[in-house]
Amino acid sequence: MKKLWWGLAGASAWAHAAFAQSLGDMAKSAEGDLDLVGGFLAIVFYLLGILVVAFGLFRIKKHMDQPQQVSLSSAIVAIMIGAAIILIPVVLNGIAETFGLTTGSTGIGKPKF
Repeated sequence: MKKLWWGLAGASAWAHAAFAQSLGDMAKSAEGDLDLVGGFLAIVFYLLGILVVAFGLFRIKKHMDQPQQVSLSSAIVAIMIGAAIILIPVVLNGIAETFGLTTGSTGIGKPKF
């Protein structure tokens, strides 16, 4: 019975300490965590763009080997799409800075390592 009592007393003390934060403290903590999301998305866009550009370059190589089977236009389109994907974080960061929307420590196009 004493073990149960000490367990309940410890759990209630832990719960009281966890809820001692104010709503403002929790919002600041969430804001700090959300600052990392923009950098993560920028890294994802950069890697995805690089992969699409590499696919386009691979299509150019296949076109050189077999011109009848692989069109050059598909390779050029893939490279252009990859370049556009790479530029998405830069454009979004520029728009956010223009309208004053960058309040965190990192913008959309500035990954934090």
